[in-house]
Amino acid sequence: MGACASRSPERKEELQSQLVSAAARGELSELRSLLRAGALAALAPEATVGGTAAHLAAARGHDDCLSALLASDAACHAARDSAGCTPLLGAALGGHVGCVRALLSAGADACAADTEGATALHVAAAEGHTRLVSLLLQGGADVAACDEGGASAAHAAAARGAGATLRLLLAAGASPTVADGRGATPLLHAARAGSLECVMLLLQQGVDAKACTANGTTALSVACRRGHAPLVKALLRAGAGPDTRDASGTPVLVLAASLGWEEAVSALLQGGADREARDGSGRAALQAAQAGGHAGCTQLLSGGRRLPPSPQPLDACQAGLPLLSRPRKTSKIAMPL
Repeated sequence: MGACASRSPERKEELQSQLVSAAARGELSELRSLLRAGALAALAPEATVGGTAAHLAAARGHDDCLSALLASDAACHAARDSAGCTPLLGAALGGHVGCVRALLSAGADACAADTEGATALHVAAAEGHTRLVSLLLQGGADVAACDEGGASAAHAAAARGAGATLRLLLAAGASPTVADGRGATPLLHAARAGSLECVMLLLQQGVDAKACTANGTTALSVACRRGHAPLVKALLRAGAGPDTRDASGTPVLVLAASLGWEEAVSALLQGGADREARDGSGRAALQAAQAGGHAGCTQLLSGGRRLPPSPQPLDACQAGLPLLSRPRKTSKIAMPL
């Protein structure tokens, strides 16, 4: 400590910058030399917002460097960067099992959240890192914790379409029915992700297939807009109404027909959807299909034989829908609906 105290501020800052650089590159020998020279594991250089050497080692998956830093100063696991992230959040985002295990063993708080309320469990679930989710739950992570947007880890896993992760969270006690800040349950996020596995898991938990957000969005309307026929069939079997309307008041049959989703139209008709139900402009499904030039849907709605399957559903960008963004380095989990 005496040698460190006698160094100039400039030299101390230089040592810290070199330590962070060594940790980021995974240079264990260099990192140990810098620690012996007085660099501090829990201190971030003033010129960076990226956190401490422990943050960099954890985020890049350098287990050996992280272990050396923890051995030098066990408290470095609690350091936070400018976004409020601990090294544990960075390790979870990267899917680095060894780093997560080392941090938890050193006493890292599995429930620590960043400035937006996201925990390592949120991040691991949103990335579909099932093994990490298991490790974090064993380390004391709160399965019911919600970020500032009201999203739980179950919402994050469903939005990712990560069936194995969602199954693990549900088994650990995650609520399958809790709504986020926009009124959306995990079922709606799973439908938006087009994940039949997640939708079926949630329906098996007794989730109401007719549940909707405050603006009237349902899992069925989302599935019809995206053309996910298997989801449409599963939701209808679970009790969703074939004459459901979307947030704009458009019947789902008209919606699917206007987009040319023949298999979804077929499923809705088989489920008893009203062919004469009309949207706000007075169009029935047949008129919507004709206006869009969708011959297969037109033939179905006219009582003709079913045509060959329509093209694969568009992705979110092609369909003009907002994307479910994955956590960035700040670990923010944004799931617009």
